[in-house]
Amino acid sequence: KRGERYSWILQEMAASGVQPDAYTVCTMLKQQRSLTDARGVWRWGRKRDAALGIVAWHHLIEAHIRLGQPGRCAALLQLMESRDGLRAQCVRSHNLYLRALVAEGRPEAAIAHFERMCVAASATRPAAPAAFRPGYDGADDYGFALDGGEMDEDDGALATEAADEAEEGAGSGGP
Repeated sequence: KRGERYSWILQEMAASGVQPDAYTVCTMLKQQRSLTDARGVWRWGRKRDAALGIVAWHHLIEAHIRLGQPGRCAALLQLMESRDGLRAQCVRSHNLYLRALVAEGRPEAAIAHFERMCVAASATRPAAPAAFRPGYDGADDYGFALDGGEMDEDDGALATEAADEAEEGAGSGGP
C-alpha cells in the first residue's frame, strides 16, 4: 500500500493530537526514495490541505529533480502558478529551475537562463543582487524558458487531486 513507510509517523501524530501540516508534507517529501512515493505523499497532503504554499511546491519540484525527472520542473512551476496562484518568479524557483537544467545535462541552457535573470534584474533594480536587498519580495519577472519542458498530461495529473479522484472513483488505474 502506498505510504506504508511513513504511516507510523502519521499514527504517532494522530495519537498525540497533532494534525499534519505543510512542514509534515515537506519533511515526508524529502524522505522518499522514489518519485511514486513522493507523488503519493503529495496527493495525500493535497487531500488534507496540508500541501499548501510555495515551500511545499518547491519540495515537490525538488523531489522530481532528486529522483530523476528534472525535466518536469518548468511545468510544475507553471502548475504551481495556475493551480494555487503562487508566483514562480522568486529566487528559490529560479534556483530549482537552474538545478533542473543542469541535472538534465543542459548547462548551456542554465547559463542562458541565469544571464536572462541578470539582465532582467539589472534593468529593473540597482546593481545589488535581488536576494540581498532590503524589502525584496521575490517577485522579479525573469520568465522560464521551457525549451522542451512544456506541460504534458503526466505533469498535470501528478500534482492534482483530480488524478486521485479519477483513479479512486473510476478504478481505471493510473494517470
